[in-house]
Amino acid sequence: MQGKPQMKIAKAVYVKTPVKIVAAMSSLYVGFLERLSLTSSIKAVDNVDYISNQKIIDGVAAKTITQLAIAGNINEELSIALHPDLFINYGSGTSQSDKQQKLANAGIPMVHCLDHLETSPLGRAEWIKFIACFYEKEKLADSLFKLTEQNYL
Repeated sequence: MQGKPQMKIAKAVYVKTPVKIVAAMSSLYVGFLERLSLTSSIKAVDNVDYISNQKIIDGVAAKTITQLAIAGNINEELSIALHPDLFINYGSGTSQSDKQQKLANAGIPMVHCLDHLETSPLGRAEWIKFIACFYEKEKLADSLFKLTEQNYL
């Protein structure tokens, strides 16, 4: 099925895929996008101090990639100006503290990853499949995860 679903679900977020511009608010998401060969879609990150990908570090220095947060405080004005296709944020697991109402009101789709709540390294690694869905790269993510799983076991 192409296009936006006709069914209406209260408070649902529609994300047009494949995503072209993303704000990746964790170094883990940068790593997933790197493994999927999708770092060129990253136009914003949280705090570059926690990122080891040299392309992203250089992009922030050259101002082709925007740093949106320091100490967890998201610069909402910069986020809205960038208007990414998707804002991938880490979540606390409670809807009240994960709410970014200004971004939602500006029409920026936001998803929260709860990878940090996983109890095993493989559980955390499997979140690559979640990220890949927004790029229509599910098969690639599945094969990458299986390789990770084999190496881990």
